[in-house]
Amino acid sequence: MIKKILIANRGEIACRVIKTAKKMGIKTVAVYSEADEYSKHVLEADESFYIGLAPAAESYLSIKKIIDAAKETNLSIPLVVRLAGTNEETGKEILKKSNLKIISANDLKDAAKKIIEKTK
Repeated sequence: MIKKILIANRGEIACRVIKTAKKMGIKTVAVYSEADEYSKHVLEADESFYIGLAPAAESYLSIKKIIDAAKETNLSIPLVVRLAGTNEETGKEILKKSNLKIISANDLKDAAKKIIEKTK
């Protein structure tokens, strides 16, 4: 059972993932850059983790920083909701460098739909 996920994204996409995860009883960890410290996704998440300076290359797109955040937040299952716009090669690189599992926001949405269907 998934108990906590790290959301390697920001803005509206991260907020949607957080909302869905909360409905499913899953705790959330938002990562944030210097520019996003008080952003909605950071405030809505159960936990937050600083990953660097404002430029995306120094924060959200830094594979090392995402892996470090996942390890330091003690995820029950090493599971990261992948960055929107990351390609398959980037995902494979993350998997090679760590034991993280990568899911997309659509994977989470599909899981939520299944849970909702079971409760009808």
